[in-house]
Amino acid sequence: MNPLIQKHKKVVMIVGIVAVCGFLGAMQLIQRVSHASRPAKKSSQEGQEENLNARPSVRAFLCKKTTFVDNLVLTGNLQGGARVELRFNREGKISRMNARVGDKVRKGTILAELDTAEAKIRLEQAESELSQSVELYRSGAIAKPRLTQSQLAAQLAREEFSRSYIKAPRDGSIGEVNAEAGETVNTQTTVGTLVSVDTVFVEMGVIEKDLDKLHNGQTVDVEVETYPGVLFKGKITNIAPMVEGTSRTRSVRAEIPNEKGSLLPGMFAKAKIFIKEKPDALVIPATALRQTEKEAQASMLIGDKVKTTPVTVGYESVDYVEILSGLKDGDRVVSQITDKIRDGVKVEVVEELKYESH
Repeated sequence: MNPLIQKHKKVVMIVGIVAVCGFLGAMQLIQRVSHASRPAKKSSQEGQEENLNARPSVRAFLCKKTTFVDNLVLTGNLQGGARVELRFNREGKISRMNARVGDKVRKGTILAELDTAEAKIRLEQAESELSQSVELYRSGAIAKPRLTQSQLAAQLAREEFSRSYIKAPRDGSIGEVNAEAGETVNTQTTVGTLVSVDTVFVEMGVIEKDLDKLHNGQTVDVEVETYPGVLFKGKITNIAPMVEGTSRTRSVRAEIPNEKGSLLPGMFAKAKIFIKEKPDALVIPATALRQTEKEAQASMLIGDKVKTTPVTVGYESVDYVEILSGLKDGDRVVSQITDKIRDGVKVEVVEELKYESH
């Protein structure tokens, strides 16, 4: 073999070996770098310890002596007082409906009319016959019974014509309209309703545990969306004796004087009922209380650590409770107790709260 060719083969072989070695070395380096950049997997025990060390986030409530006001806030829809069903006193086809739902009307206002064409013809005939009978009676051409008969016929025709109209029997507001022009009705058809608005009332459902706080004559402040910030004064007039259905509530009715007619049936109302006022009371949220078999407890905050403290509870409302002993003015408590809030646990306070009356 030519020595030059043999030498060339050796050079190629050496270059190949060097290239392979370089490639293998580069791969090992990449693997080492990749392994080093991965976060080390934590052991199961380390993960559990980290979860245990995580601080629960809580809201702190500042205990301050204040005037504890208990108001019961309820909602309902306004309803009118006396309700009158509106019907025609004869059959016929409606020619006009003059009232719409919510309209305020005065006594005597014509609310609906029937087609009067035929009734008007009969009335004109009866009036004409009566006029002739009067003249004949004066001239002696007919006797008194014939005149009386004409008078009666004319009176009946007037009454039939007047039955073509429905007039408001009193001042009020239109509660419903159940018919329209062109519809044929009879004396049993309710074409609408008129409700008295001199006094309106609101019915509210009250849960059983709040019922012992209510009594007839109790003051109610009512607010409607139409007049924001305006309070209408009323009083409780009736508390239903029986619990209603699955809601397990009892109906409470409050009446509100409405001389100006500002309040209308159907308006959504929010009612605030004053229950009790206690001056110089130490108050915490009802959610800040844990009730055990032996005692009531609050989770007081000492710095960032929880200290379970037995407390004596006084008056209770839906949202707050009075503390008679166990806490003092200036103490801070966890506002809402959860399973994570235990004695000695460190917490992170994310918000400071204080008492606000409704």
